[in-house]
This record gives sequence, C-alpha cells and structure tokens, in this order.
Amino acid sequence: SIASHQIGPCQVADDHLYVNVADGAQTTRSQQLDWLLGKIVRMTLDGEPAPDNPFYQEDDPGNPTNYVWASGLRNPFGLKIVGSRVFVADNGPDIDRFLQVRAGGNYLWDGTNISIGTNADAIFSPGRGVAQLDYYPSGEGIFPSRFDNSFMMTVSGNPALRREGVPAIWSVPYDLEQG
Repeated sequence: SIASHQIGPCQVADDHLYVNVADGAQTTRSQQLDWLLGKIVRMTLDGEPAPDNPFYQEDDPGNPTNYVWASGLRNPFGLKIVGSRVFVADNGPDIDRFLQVRAGGNYLWDGTNISIGTNADAIFSPGRGVAQLDYYPSGEGIFPSRFDNSFMMTVSGNPALRREGVPAIWSVPYDLEQG
C-alpha cells in the first residue's frame, strides 16, 4: 500500500459511503482509474463497491476501479454532500479550490497550478490549506443571515509556512439553484 496525504473525510448519503483519498504525492495516480489515490471513492455501507458507480465492472469485482466515483483530485480534505450534490475543498501546492464534483468526473490534477484550478467553483490563491467543509442553509437562525446559503471551510495552513489570518474559517456564498 502507498501512503496518501490523508484519507478522509467520509460521509454517508443515500446508503452509500463517500471517502476522499488524496494523491499520496503521486500525481499521475489521480488520473489512473485502477488506483484509488486522488479520488472520491463510493461504496455500500458494507464496504462493497456500489454497482451504480460510473466505472463499475460487474465481471471484475476486485478491481479498484469499481470504487471510483470521481478522479483527478490532489488532496481533497473537505467533503460535504448537500441533497444529491457532492462538494469538495481540494488543496493544491500553491492554490486551493472549492468545487462541485459529479459522478464520473475527472478534475484533471496533473501537478500544476493550472490543473488545480480546472472546473473549480472558487480558487484561493495563494493557497491556505482548505480543509473541513460544511454547508449552512438559509433560515437556520444560528448565524447572522449573511452566512445563509454558504459553505464554511476551515483553513488550516501549513505549519512550516506561517501566514497571517491562518488558521481561520472562511464563508463561501453558494446558490445551490444557480450553481
């Protein structure tokens, strides 16, 4: 087994477990469907690949490809499922991204800053180490209304590189209807 940056977080939705897996500093693996690095994997609650996963092959049940739900990610620390939509906060080496991820999508991480910005809903440059992700809908009444319909993202930073304003929690307004 090859070490990854980190595995997680995990989230259960519609009787499936979604797990973010970083690329383990092996950039090319995020593009190779027979490796689980740089992917969102999806399985049943008993650990089996979900038969409706986009690359599922019934004739080869042990194939890692059966677990792949989306590929081309670097270090997807944040994961949040809102309704049937999957959102990710993905760390890049110099910039970070926030994006909606779709089944079978390839988010094209190839080791470059340009690729980490591909298909992003938001890009954060310079990167600050986006991590945990949650969604705050309107009408909850816990926070002021300016936070309604926003994703909350922790920003963890890099302990070797101190930056002003880190750690922090960022609010990213997001209209689910408009995307």
